[in-house]
Amino acid sequence: MAELLERLERAMMAEHRQFYLEDDGAEGDSGEVWTGSALENHLGAVPGLVAIGTGTQDTVPILIEVWDAEPDLDVDGHDHVAETSLEVRSGTLLLAECMGNDRFAELTVNPGWYRIRVSFDRLDTSDDLDHQDSYRCQLWPAPKAPDRVLKWFEGWAPDDATANPYGLRVMTGARAWDERLKMSMIGIRDIDPHRKAFLYRDTEGAYWEYGFHGKTAIDLLEIPASEIFRYEPYPSKR
Repeated sequence: MAELLERLERAMMAEHRQFYLEDDGAEGDSGEVWTGSALENHLGAVPGLVAIGTGTQDTVPILIEVWDAEPDLDVDGHDHVAETSLEVRSGTLLLAECMGNDRFAELTVNPGWYRIRVSFDRLDTSDDLDHQDSYRCQLWPAPKAPDRVLKWFEGWAPDDATANPYGLRVMTGARAWDERLKMSMIGIRDIDPHRKAFLYRDTEGAYWEYGFHGKTAIDLLEIPASEIFRYEPYPSKR
């Protein structure tokens, strides 16, 4: 049975809806974390740093638990549960704010690879003035492993692929986000008075529309070249 070694509770500001767990001195770049997969999972890592995406931009309760082995899995009691891995070489794990205190709190741990399981609670209140969302981070020694989501919060779960009216390819979710970054934006059009769609061209010359096709707004629909007349050049002069 796993043993709890240390427990730390703090309330800290989640600027830009995120906070970090860092290896002291590793200088991980948070700007490299937020790929499509991390945005979708609300959790991601680069060497030396784990970024946790919160439901609100405000002060949130955070609980950090260090275990000697994997603790029992209790996804039923939480809204969203995801895991990633972090190597702590220094022996000091930092809890850090995005824009504020980069040494908000610290824990002494044995150097090595850790699995980090983040459990997100009361996400349904994230947009309320009296929000009650909270975040538990459990760490235990374990080899590096791929990121995964063990339970999806309904509001964050990926959409099913959108139907393409032209019968061509569709990319959705994290893949759509990441592939879009490899393309060139060349056009823009209005979907309605409040929303726009963007025209991209990939390295093979195919055209894709990126816009509000689903609740996550990160679908890419391939469109035929005959339809690009509907777009104004980007950046638009309007």
